[in-house]
Amino acid sequence: MTTLLIADDHPLFREALRGAISRALPEARLREAHNVDALYAMVESEPDADLLMLDLNMPGVHGFSALVHLRAQYPQLPVLMVSAKDGEYDQAEALDFGADDYLVKPFALMELVARARARQRPQVGRARARPAIGEDRPRGDHQRRQRRRVDGGKGGGGKAGRQRADAR
Repeated sequence: MTTLLIADDHPLFREALRGAISRALPEARLREAHNVDALYAMVESEPDADLLMLDLNMPGVHGFSALVHLRAQYPQLPVLMVSAKDGEYDQAEALDFGADDYLVKPFALMELVARARARQRPQVGRARARPAIGEDRPRGDHQRRQRRRVDGGKGGGGKAGRQRADAR
């Protein structure tokens, strides 16, 4: 049976998640926490849950402290950060601190359910196709071409991006 954990301080948000997940994954067992103490107790009682959906801004949490604590204590627990913070640095930091994924509020409940289903797929036998970030890899023209593909060759958006693209 699939066990999904929801940690968010907004009762209406938890209710919406519960409803969407219950309809899409009726066999799933859901547990909820509304603050950091309830979060830690919930994870302690469900250390092998299939997914934890963790709000970045819960009462009693400072920055990524809950994520860092959970990663140290329960490294096997998949964590999907859910936050209204939509900055690329917030998302990158969450992933660097150990989140497996990041969703920006508001999001389509269908997307959340799809991500929860994706976590259920077997991970056994999947080899890494390329080195992890930070491992040695070739550098040079390939990376510049790849960067242009990602940002459309414009160096990002806005005036600063156009200036960077013009400088190339």
